[in-house]
Amino acid sequence: CAAPHGHVKHVENATCQSAATLPKRHGHGDEHMFDTITEHLFEDGSEMAEACGIMRRSGLLHSTRVATRFGWRPVQQLVAGEEVLTFDHGFQRITAIEHAINWPDHKTCPEHAAPLMVPAGVLGNSEKIWMLPAQLVVVESDMAEILTGDPFALVPVDVLEGWKGITRVAPRAPHLVVVLHFEEDEVIYAGDGALLHSQGQGTMLDHLFGDVGYTPLERHQAKMVADDLRAQDALASATYEF
Repeated sequence: CAAPHGHVKHVENATCQSAATLPKRHGHGDEHMFDTITEHLFEDGSEMAEACGIMRRSGLLHSTRVATRFGWRPVQQLVAGEEVLTFDHGFQRITAIEHAINWPDHKTCPEHAAPLMVPAGVLGNSEKIWMLPAQLVVVESDMAEILTGDPFALVPVDVLEGWKGITRVAPRAPHLVVVLHFEEDEVIYAGDGALLHSQGQGTMLDHLFGDVGYTPLERHQAKMVADDLRAQDALASATYEF
């Protein structure tokens, strides 16, 4: 199983496990939390939200479900020490968790800071999910393979805006952001199938100089990959119509 571009540790021991086999278990009566809370806070519309004050541009929003030893669980219920399913290394223990509140100051949220809605099925997710703009996600692309030699790549989700219905939405209230940390950088399963990057415990210098985990594409490369994905979809649609 191939890893996203930039993976530099333990590739020889990589283990890929299917998140599809996990039980669909919610904790503590949260079966409908995703619809009742998240859809209320993030709705498409012309009015800009009266809630901003950005604390994080990446991390998992409240109610995003993550694959764990005990099935799919809302991220806000996870605790340090719990094990999460990763793309390359099987189940890995959470070493630390950060919490932040985005959009708490009741100001107009600038469009570039607004979250994005990813429809079901676009990134392997079987349920609709909301992501912060700088959240790194795994995509598979011919252009990525041309650029890096690896068809899997990490790109910020905001470069994918407009592809297959990925849309910015205005936050209408403060919202909890949860950042999971592991011993090393990991790619985890969230939203019932999407692959999202989660930072390890390396120092800032480690991450700046690429000494740990995964390396995302440069911004201009990520845009090239996104443009290629859009072009491939347009070509497929034109061929189908013909």
